[in-house]
Amino acid sequence: MISKIIIKYFSSLFVILIILKLIDIIKSLLIASKLGVSASADIFMGVVSIPDSLIVLVGIDSIKGVVNSEFSSYYAKNENIKLWDTFNKLANLIFFSSIIFTFIFIIFRTNVIDILLPGFSSLKKSLAYKISLIIFPLFFIKSITGIYHASMNALKHFYFPVIINVLPTLVIIASLFLPYINDEVIYNLSYATLLGNILIFVFSYLRIKHLGGDFKLSFSFFNDETKRIVKGCGSIIVLLVFEQIFILSKNIIASYYGEGAISSLNYARAIPFTFMGLIFGAVFSVLLTNLSNLIAIDIKKKSKSLFINTIFSLFYFIIPVTIILLISCKEILSLLYLRGNFTIEGIEITLLPFRWEIFSILTFILYIIPTALFLAKKEYSKLNKIGSSIYIIGVPTNLILCNFMGFYGISVSNLIITGLYGLILLIYSRKFFGKYKVEIKIFIRLIISGLFTLIFSFIIKRLFFYVAYYDLFINIKDLFIMSIIIILIYYLSTYILKVDYFKKLILQKLKNY
Repeated sequence: MISKIIIKYFSSLFVILIILKLIDIIKSLLIASKLGVSASADIFMGVVSIPDSLIVLVGIDSIKGVVNSEFSSYYAKNENIKLWDTFNKLANLIFFSSIIFTFIFIIFRTNVIDILLPGFSSLKKSLAYKISLIIFPLFFIKSITGIYHASMNALKHFYFPVIINVLPTLVIIASLFLPYINDEVIYNLSYATLLGNILIFVFSYLRIKHLGGDFKLSFSFFNDETKRIVKGCGSIIVLLVFEQIFILSKNIIASYYGEGAISSLNYARAIPFTFMGLIFGAVFSVLLTNLSNLIAIDIKKKSKSLFINTIFSLFYFIIPVTIILLISCKEILSLLYLRGNFTIEGIEITLLPFRWEIFSILTFILYIIPTALFLAKKEYSKLNKIGSSIYIIGVPTNLILCNFMGFYGISVSNLIITGLYGLILLIYSRKFFGKYKVEIKIFIRLIISGLFTLIFSFIIKRLFFYVAYYDLFINIKDLFIMSIIIILIYYLSTYILKVDYFKKLILQKLKNY
């Protein structure tokens, strides 16, 4: 089983993230009520995601996973002097390179918008150009805070990087109640996003300085350690570039499907992304750090136990969540979005990708946990080859499925690509852990439990419940009752099939390694 210390990190981060995600949901609901499924929503959601995409495309984002893995090994071996010297050199390298890239992207912002959002009308592009002046400086800010947070995670200071990310959300919420700049709410949202990230930058710098990483400007970028880290980043940069091209192609393709396509995709992803964020924030960094520590001191049996039990535990708890989201999708979207400028027509449009995005929560688990293993093992080149070969077919898959299904073919494509990626990573992980004979049987029983619960719950829903879009009380009542039914059916089926991870993780006494 998973050790008590790791369970403590997982559970504490999960509780913290639940609170933060509730705040984030409030923010999303307020934005949805102000913008609805509209051109303004398309512009803000299209432009605000660009800095993150550019950070990946130029290779800076690749450093976070490698830094976490390498610094965790230094920390496990008590090589703190080497750790902070390497940190300072890497921070300087990112500092100066990100400044240069930020100026380039701002100067050529019209070209960037034209390339990444080509389907926008001239009116939408004109406003996007103006908004990009506010949003593009995030490239510099997020590049620096990325290495700060990766270093904190390596030192097992997991809570600060998670909690600090609430600042942009709080600032954005406050901005919605202020007078609109230039009579456009998206200006308020853009300035608030920038201010919130500046606050993250300042507090992260103070925190890393407190931990011992006194960042000093220098043109000395390389030693043996930084060269190895940069080489590791180079090994996975192709993977991240292809992944980001796949992600960017979604907005590029959706921009040709008329007003509301991009925003409806983003609204559809909001709830699944919330659960993915919970999993990533509560599990990934903790898992990567502890796997790196175990592998560094050559404890293979414990690392396999941690890896396998993390996957099964996540699947056990997420399967009923996905079933609840699928069965009660109309009630959930109505409760979240049906107010202000968001109409029933907007709900119906959002439902198309929403059902497919729900399944992506499961495929996210399937690939993100093995990714942590490959990073911990320092097998950057193998991860790059596997991921690149999968994501390179992502763009044509988006195009083909959108041609047959419409804009929500993007969500179907995402499900296929991430699921395929996860399965291949698991197959290759056998070379380290051996065959998964027992584990495959457990996984099949979990899937059977989920399918039985889904089918039985669907029949109950069709026979005894109906959707009342504008009736708040009925929607809440039906959602609550169906959730209880689904949980009970699922728990009973997993108990019968002897895959009751709730009992294993919560009710039984956990043993240390």
